Amino acid sequence: MIYSPLKIMTFSLSLYVLLVVIGTGFIDYSGLNVEFYFLVLLSILFFFLGIVASNSMNKKRKVIKKHLFCNKEREKHRFNVALILSFVGILLSIIDKFYFRGYSISLSTGFSESRELLASASTNIYSLVSAPLCAFSYFLLFQYFNVYKKMNESKFLAFLSIIFGLYLPLVNLTVGSRIYLFIYFAILMMTLMYHNKVKLKSLIKPVFLLVFSIVILISGVIFSIRIEEVGFAIEDSIFISGYSRFAVPEFDFFEYFKNNDFLFSLYVFLINFIQYITHGIYELAYLLDYGFQDFQYGNYTFFVFYKVISYFSGLPFDPGTLLVAPRNGIYTTFLGPLFIDFGYFLVIFCSMFGFFMQTIFSKAQANSVYCPLYFYLSLLLFFSPIINLIFSGQGSYIFIATLIYIFISKTKFSRQ
Repeated sequence: MIYSPLKIMTFSLSLYVLLVVIGTGFIDYSGLNVEFYFLVLLSILFFFLGIVASNSMNKKRKVIKKHLFCNKEREKHRFNVALILSFVGILLSIIDKFYFRGYSISLSTGFSESRELLASASTNIYSLVSAPLCAFSYFLLFQYFNVYKKMNESKFLAFLSIIFGLYLPLVNLTVGSRIYLFIYFAILMMTLMYHNKVKLKSLIKPVFLLVFSIVILISGVIFSIRIEEVGFAIEDSIFISGYSRFAVPEFDFFEYFKNNDFLFSLYVFLINFIQYITHGIYELAYLLDYGFQDFQYGNYTFFVFYKVISYFSGLPFDPGTLLVAPRNGIYTTFLGPLFIDFGYFLVIFCSMFGFFMQTIFSKAQANSVYCPLYFYLSLLLFFSPIINLIFSGQGSYIFIATLIYIFISKTKFSRQ
């Protein structure tokens, strides 16, 4: 099953508030200003109005609650096309990274050096084409279950779906980026829930709590390695990292856990994870208080589209646009990049987002072709208290991939 935008927003905010409450016991958060509360509440209101407008326009249409699928052969064709496009994307990505950018996976190569290698080379046709095609891999398992109801019905294809899906999270872990792992995990959960493999309440079962704990552990290990590369100890990082400026750990707890190495390591990893998840709202409050006026009118949040247009049209694209924020290397929730582009007019975008998401939700209930797009929109909404996945995590390429998938499904195959 799939959940409505309102349920996703409620679930996301509930989890986020829970983490902030837990963090309050260990972290001294800076205060939030009036402008922050005003913008957030206004954005939620406009998002809700967009949902209402969508429902109002579609109220005369019959809403099909049951999931409808094409015949098995047609779904097989779609799966095979998605599998081939994923393979081509991964192949082009490997060529781009290892041949054109000189990237190598080596224990002697640190995260910082790897990031510099990938960032130093200019944009090329391989990187531009591979990015959206690689994003197809996130949804392979979803399409697999449209064809095969069990993993063991076609073990080889199930294996390829999992391995291809892990490509982006794993290759980005080698440069110290953690967000792709969370994206993959979230899409995997939505896939399993859609196909009734797990239910929402199952997420509190030991096996899922264990998986979630492993994700947190990997996140902590990755961050500790990144910190050590620049000459800091992991225990110092929770006080001096970009995430900690407005989320400073309570020193008493720090000293208390320091007496036990194992508990201290767990404490540091937990604090870093909570800072990573919760710091965005305080960075947004700082952005609003900063008095930012250098609005970019879409060049910032939607820079990927400008970069692609620039490459094929020859129009100029200024990478310096991505450095206009008062503080870089941190998250400012879903609203931060939009504020840098449009100021308080971002609420209009929130209304459009609510309208579009509710419309796609209605379509996805009746036609599985729209599910990858709805999954992506659900990612945007679920992670909205933390990050803007249009601006970060190559989210724009995921969006492009879902549109390509719908286009192929509508043209290559007969309509459902």
